[in-house]
Amino acid sequence: MFTLPFQETGLADIATVGGKNASLGEMLRNLSAKGVRVPSGFSVTTEAYVDFLEANNLADFIQDELANLGPGDILSLEKTSGRIRQAILEGAFPEDIKKDIVVAYEDMEAQYGANCDVAVT
Repeated sequence: MFTLPFQETGLADIATVGGKNASLGEMLRNLSAKGVRVPSGFSVTTEAYVDFLEANNLADFIQDELANLGPGDILSLEKTSGRIRQAILEGAFPEDIKKDIVVAYEDMEAQYGANCDVAVT
């Protein structure tokens, strides 16, 4: 599964959706009933991230880049992180991940209207 609605996540899902998204799920599930308005949304899962890396042959590239870092070498860290960032930006999303994200966004549009705004964390 590449996306999860916030209302289906909580603190037990940090490894799957990250801390911020898990917290949003907790707030949505626990505070909405108390009248606190928490917007709905969805998380892109760590499974999507791993599959993206695999589809673009990035895992080994990242590992190799990080293996060459020297301790305390800030300039090397900046250059290495720049190369990793660029490789990720140039990667292509697998169709199954794209489909899940589009469907999750369409579900949000059904709730909030066409072209609804989103926040990315």
